[in-house]
Amino acid sequence: MLFIFGVLLEFAMVNSYMRRANKYNHMAEKIQSAYGGKPIIAADYDSDYEEGPTKYYGNLNKNSAHLMYKALKFSRKALSIDKAARFAFPCVFTIFNLFYWMYYLREPPMLD
Repeated sequence: MLFIFGVLLEFAMVNSYMRRANKYNHMAEKIQSAYGGKPIIAADYDSDYEEGPTKYYGNLNKNSAHLMYKALKFSRKALSIDKAARFAFPCVFTIFNLFYWMYYLREPPMLD
């Protein structure tokens, strides 16, 4: 039961962060389209760098760039939680199984 609860908790956290990222991305697109710029999504540029969208899109206004930065921040948090969970859950499950089977497969004490 603990593993199922952990997986559901991880899913809820990742889903929450991705919703926030989508919300900020949508707000940035609305602001940018109001200023006559082309709509932008967070995946339009390489997110491995910290420069942000203004380096790649010079016509972004500061509010839109700030919202894009927030969208990237929440998206990266969601991805890091997901990557950690992909490693942690199988490791914890393996350790749990090792201790479980070692306990139940040991020889029972001899009664004389």
